[in-house]
Amino acid sequence: MRWSGSRPTKKPQTHSPSPPQTFEPTDLQGRRSAKTVYEAQLGLRRFFRFLVREGEIEADPTSNMQLTRYRVDPQPTYSSAKVKRLLLACNIAYLVLKDK
Repeated sequence: MRWSGSRPTKKPQTHSPSPPQTFEPTDLQGRRSAKTVYEAQLGLRRFFRFLVREGEIEADPTSNMQLTRYRVDPQPTYSSAKVKRLLLACNIAYLVLKDK
């Protein structure tokens, strides 16, 4: 930049557009959980369907994309005795705190 008068002048930057990089939705699989990859794929799919509806693009590039499968681990279940002990502990704590 150069000082000329009261305002500095800046040479306009010119940049050439770079070619689009290829991205496969499965590129994330090595670094992210399967659930994260699945959610990213869904987001891409929704976005491209939106672009088609708006007339921005003619075809949905994600129409043939296979979504990543993931397994949901079930939450642990508690026995009736453990539930009763937990509820009893909550009641005792409530009574102790209430009396203070």
